[in-house]
Amino acid sequence: MAKKAAKKTKPVKATPKRSGKKPGPKPAAKKVSKVQLARRIEFKSPKELKGYANNAKAHSLNQIELIAQSIQKFGFNTPILVDDTNTVIAGHGRLAAALSLKLALVPVVVLDHMTDDERRAYIIADNKIGEVGVAWSDEFLAKELADLDLNDFDLAAIGFSDSELDELLPDLEAEADEILERDDQESQEQDDGDDETADDREESEADEHDGGEEREDRETRGEGETQEIDVEKIPSGVSSETPDIERELIESFETVIDSHTNCKVKQCPMCAFMSVFEKWKASR
Repeated sequence: MAKKAAKKTKPVKATPKRSGKKPGPKPAAKKVSKVQLARRIEFKSPKELKGYANNAKAHSLNQIELIAQSIQKFGFNTPILVDDTNTVIAGHGRLAAALSLKLALVPVVVLDHMTDDERRAYIIADNKIGEVGVAWSDEFLAKELADLDLNDFDLAAIGFSDSELDELLPDLEAEADEILERDDQESQEQDDGDDETADDREESEADEHDGGEEREDRETRGEGETQEIDVEKIPSGVSSETPDIERELIESFETVIDSHTNCKVKQCPMCAFMSVFEKWKASR
């Protein structure tokens, strides 16, 4: 008798323990808008590039000349935008200026991520958006132009006509002359002050030098210590019987004594003489 096959049982999955809290809704994924970036930056000959036949913005010869002057002054800093067939999307004026300057190479950004309709729309948008809501601040513009002009910068390369500059800067020349005159005056006053200070310093040094030599000379010749002399206590040695020569001599000595009161020099020879003169007068 054949044995019955054992029945196979399915494995039972373990039920995870629940915390009792209902799971909240999953956070919605953030939508990140993708921005296409130009990845090809190349250098091409201007002769390889071709303008868009239906470009709606025309460039005058005067504007092309100004662009050429700007390139010569500041460099070719803004690349020309082209598609993968070398057709210009943005930069028709820069291309014309490059051809007039006979440049060998120009910087080019290849926009190969656009559809045909996007490319045609961007040609219009690039020109139009740059004109929307644009206004000059005459105050800041005039200040910047004035500073550049004072630094002898050629304003012709900026793009403003002579009449526009005259309107923006009516008093520029007078203001520049006033500033230069004020700077010259301040410089002259500074030079005069420096000269006077130098002269005063030299005179003071000379006085100190002469005074030092005089004191040193007096100290070298002195023999006695400084004596304080009360001139009023010195009896006058002059009388009617005193000879004229002696009387004149005594008067001269007394005049010297009057001018030599309160001497502070150590071993002053004049003070020593005054002491001797006092004793001589007292003995007469």
